[in-house]
Amino acid sequence: MQNRMSRAEFIALIAMMFATIAFSIDSMLPALPEIGAELSPDDVNRAGLILTAFVLGMGLGTFFTGPLSDAFGRKRVIFIGSLLYIAAAFAAWASSSLE
Repeated sequence: MQNRMSRAEFIALIAMMFATIAFSIDSMLPALPEIGAELSPDDVNRAGLILTAFVLGMGLGTFFTGPLSDAFGRKRVIFIGSLLYIAAAFAAWASSSLE
């Protein structure tokens, strides 16, 4: 017997995922000039590439996660995606330059 998520649980999960995206962007925006000055002192405008990469990653990621969730199930794909997000956030935190 499969342990299926109820409709309310699924809606709550999707809402939390969207909140994570909004929180990520909103927490990044005020610090963007300082991040740019710290990571790329020669060209502060390159800091905008951080936000561009984030949005492109979200958009292009749907082309991969859709077929994967059809093949392996939404729960497994969401769990692995969350782990990848945590690992990437840690790598970004530990980064010392944009290169």
